[in-house]
Amino acid sequence: MAWVEQRGKRWRVRYWAANGKAASVPGSFPTRRAAQAHADQLHSTPTTPPDIVPAPTPTSAITTAAAPSGTITQPPPTIADWARVWWQTVDVGDNTEAFYRSLLTRHILPRWGTTPVHQITPADIKIWLNTLTPAYAPATVTSIRKLLAMLMTDAVDNGLITTNPVRPQRRGRGRLQPRRERPWADEHQVLTIAHRVFHLASRNQALLVITAAYTGMRWGELAGLHRDNLDLPSNRLHITASGALHEVNGHLSLGHPKTLASVRTVSLPPLPHPTAPRRPDRLHPPLRLHHPARKTP
Repeated sequence: MAWVEQRGKRWRVRYWAANGKAASVPGSFPTRRAAQAHADQLHSTPTTPPDIVPAPTPTSAITTAAAPSGTITQPPPTIADWARVWWQTVDVGDNTEAFYRSLLTRHILPRWGTTPVHQITPADIKIWLNTLTPAYAPATVTSIRKLLAMLMTDAVDNGLITTNPVRPQRRGRGRLQPRRERPWADEHQVLTIAHRVFHLASRNQALLVITAAYTGMRWGELAGLHRDNLDLPSNRLHITASGALHEVNGHLSLGHPKTLASVRTVSLPPLPHPTAPRRPDRLHPPLRLHHPARKTP
């Protein structure tokens, strides 16, 4: 018996495998109707194993390594083959999508693209991550590991492999790394930086430095500020659902802040610098505070 399930913006066909566990037909479908038609085809041809029935999408190249005798088999799928299919199921924001694509093309595919999915072992992954640690920041290595884990988890769900080779760091393993203290600027240092920016750039850019230091706002939230977001008589800033500036592949656009909780009202302390305007209509143009490296046409 086969049925359909929605996954992100696409649909997949599920069925009960011989071991009694639910499995997925490799690949996905753009519409529920296409997925249901494929499921109906499985019902009409029960002698054909679902995992080798070609799907009417580019995902038909993904098949399991084993197939019964008398059928035409394809080479075991590589990480590059599976990544092309998996990418169609990704449903994230534009910034996250660009970040995932960068990690895939710069790190994961150059190393694992030609490797068959079923040949990767946990030891292979651990050795590779260890080679990345001296060259990249810990956050970058963690992001690479998490993305590869997502890729392989979905490979398990689609029946390409039985277990995920990307394992979490086990407690008690690895060297103890000293915790680095983050540098924090005091009030005098903040005002010194803002004063320097005021002379080298503009009044608005100096005000951004002060606002960032005293509110903890993200850079995109600061760069997306508009006069309508300011309530200076009440010393408040309103970050709206479309109040963050995003840059994706060189293109600037306004969109949602990082999380749902990021839509908020920020209370301002008394601004300590004479560059801080007292009224919104005293702000210098342009109306919107853009990235300082980009000028408004």
